[in-house]
Parts: sequence; C-alpha cells; structure tokens
Amino acid sequence: MSAGAGRRAVGRRSLLLPFTRKFLLATVVGILAVSLVPETVFQPLNRLTALLVGDLIRLTGLEPVVRGTRISTGGFSVNVIAECSAVQLMVLYAAFTAAFPAPRAGKWIGWAAGTVLLFTVNIIRIAAVTLVGRQFPDWFETAHVYFGQLGMLVATIAVCLLWCRWQSHADRLNGPAAFCLRFLIFSSLPFLFWIHLNRLYVGAIDTLIGAFFRLNGLQLVIPRTHHLYYQTFSLIALGGLLMAVRGAGPVMRLRWLALGLVALTLFQAAFRLCNVWITAFGFEWLAPLSQLVYNICVRALPLAVALGFLVNVRGQREPAG
Repeated sequence: MSAGAGRRAVGRRSLLLPFTRKFLLATVVGILAVSLVPETVFQPLNRLTALLVGDLIRLTGLEPVVRGTRISTGGFSVNVIAECSAVQLMVLYAAFTAAFPAPRAGKWIGWAAGTVLLFTVNIIRIAAVTLVGRQFPDWFETAHVYFGQLGMLVATIAVCLLWCRWQSHADRLNGPAAFCLRFLIFSSLPFLFWIHLNRLYVGAIDTLIGAFFRLNGLQLVIPRTHHLYYQTFSLIALGGLLMAVRGAGPVMRLRWLALGLVALTLFQAAFRLCNVWITAFGFEWLAPLSQLVYNICVRALPLAVALGFLVNVRGQREPAG
C-alpha cells in the first residue's frame, strides 16, 4: 500500500467512529421516543395509511371499505397500527441521515425524500399483503411477516444506500438493486425453514425462563398458541442483511453474525420475560418497556448491526489503484 493510500484508509476509518457514535445515539433516542409515545398519537398517520391503502386496492377493481384504521375487502380485514405505518423505520432512517457525514442541506433533502419513499413502499406493501390475505387467508401471516419485517428492513437499507449514492455521486456503499437481490436470495430459503422452526426457538427461550423462575420456587406454564412469532424473524432479517453485504471475509462476517444473533436472542428473551411478568403477574406498567424491547429486537438492532457492518466493510476496503 502506498503512503497516500494508507492515509486515505486511515481517514476513512477515522470517520467510522463518529458516524457509529452518532447513529447509535440517534437510534436509541428515536426508538425510545417512539416506544414510549401512546398509540393514539399515531392514529392520524394510521388513518392516512389505511385511506391510501384503500385507494391503491381500488385500482385493482375491488371496492374495499375503510373505516378509520380498518380496511375490509371480500370478508377479510386488516387494522393499521403504528407498527404497520413503518414509523420506527422512518425514525431509523432519520438517525442514519443525521449521523452520516454530509452537508446539512443534503441531509434534509435526503431525509424528506427517503421518508416519502419509505411511506410509499409501505403503502404498496400493506395493499399487497391485504390482497394476499383476501385471496389466500392461510398465507396472510407468512406474507405479513416476510414483507412487513424483512421486506421493509431491506427497503430501509436500500433507501439509505440510494441516498449515499446520490450524496457522493459514486457507489460509496453498494448498489441498492444488487443488494436487495442478494438479500432476497439469502433470506428466502432460511425464512421458509424458520416458519416451521420459530416455535422451537421460542420454546427454547421459554424453557430457560421457566428454569429461572423455578430457581425462585415458581412453576410457570408458558403457552405457545401462535403459529408465527413475528419478533423471531429478525434473526432471518439480520442474517440476510449481513450476507447481502459484499466485500467481507468469512471470519469477519461470521463474527458479526454471531454477535448479532447473540444480542438478538438476549432481546428475544427479554421480550418474552416482559410478557411473562405482564400476563402472569399483572405488571401492566411493563407494557411500554415490552414495546421498547420489541422495537429494538425487530427493527433497530438488525438495522443498526447491518448498517454498521456495511459501513465498516466499505471503510476498510482498499481503494482501487
């Protein structure tokens, strides 16, 4: 490596620490604020989302009925809540644009355009999932999880990359289209397997929680009545995102993946533990904390790890020539 190339590499690495610090701080503040705000605050956005979804479905020739946040079509209905409105992902995108080194005008333009793009993609997603539920009710939960969690996470990553490319006038991080394609390839098959395995994973966590309470003389029976535990699909999202990033060696990729999976599993356990305290012991005051843990587990942590990994890989890459 030449002296000039070495200086450029050191310069890029020196930008990573401030970016990571700012991004994590903005993410924590934003997710904390969204998690603690009552659902009623987001009702206007939820109603707007439902209204636009209804308008989009009408383009297919159907006549959905929209009442407030509920959309009904052909005997099938969905209810739009804050989580469906992608508020958390918009907050995470705002954290990324705020932390990334760019002129202030570029940040504001990128934030506004990216938020509108994410909102539009989310409208299309809800409409598509609703139509799937109308035609194939048994597939609704699967489509809802895949396109709601994995799909919107990768859409947020893609919008971040689009903004970075526009900001730098170069392929600073990665091509969004190629990244999305790789994500789909790496996440699709694990997702299909996880549909059948997620209950076993939750069961293993519940076993550990039960053992913890038995040490304190309490015998718990934790029922598992759901076919799909939505929060667990963040594991597939994280794996797909990390595998979709180009330029990382296998050791580095496995190290980040292992650390990310361990962190996610801890948050999965914390979420289940919060639910036990709320349902078995009546500690309703833990509900906001449970929602905060859920948001971190499902969206913030996979996205933060993936973006940190992506920026770290690109920052360490040697310049061509």
